[in-house]
Amino acid sequence: MSKSMKTHLITAGIATFIAAVVVYASNNIDAVEDVIG
Repeated sequence: MSKSMKTHLITAGIATFIAAVVVYASNNIDAVEDVIG
């Protein structure tokens, strides 16, 4: 696997993770607000 391909996969993984967190947070806004305070 080339270095550029690996970097791209890591970037895509991070983007997917962030998107999942945003979706989770929007679905559980009450729990998120409890955590934030």
